[in-house]
Amino acid sequence: MGISVTIFPWVCWCIWTARNQLVFENRTLNPDKVICNALRLAKEWQEAQPRGQQSPHSLDINGTRTQKNTSTGLNTLYTDAGWRLEDKTAGCSWVFHNPRLEETRQGTSTERFVASPLMAEALAAREALLQAKALRLTNICLKSDNQVLIKALSSKQHPVELYGINLDIENLSLSFTSISFAHVPRSLLMYLGA
Repeated sequence: MGISVTIFPWVCWCIWTARNQLVFENRTLNPDKVICNALRLAKEWQEAQPRGQQSPHSLDINGTRTQKNTSTGLNTLYTDAGWRLEDKTAGCSWVFHNPRLEETRQGTSTERFVASPLMAEALAAREALLQAKALRLTNICLKSDNQVLIKALSSKQHPVELYGINLDIENLSLSFTSISFAHVPRSLLMYLGA
């Protein structure tokens, strides 16, 4: 069985994670391996989708499978961050995907003076939502592999270290017609080297 889904998001993801390995772990990946990983991930994603259904599925905060309706123009926003202890620097990334329009956009930023990996994840989410607002997106489902962050954003009970950032995210949330937060287990994001 070949690959019938667009591989662009997977290529972007694999390039990003290979870049993080180089920057944060001083590990270099062969470009052929990066592309092979992208193809493997796209194929695994395709095979994991239920047959005969057009709408993708995602996992909510409790790991329960939920179906998303793409006819509403829902933009899925994947965020992630890498954090380096030595100089308290974070690399933040995000990918917007609208399956109905078959449109994908992505962005990155570097943040300095970041206290923890959890704060890096929150900064990635905030920056991604700022970009979504600038693009005038209205329906957002933000997905992260950081369960602590997703629980805090969903419950509005913010850990002390994230209080200010999460309040920013809460205020940004008012800019969207609908917004939800979902945990995606790291194993489903298929990090390289994890």
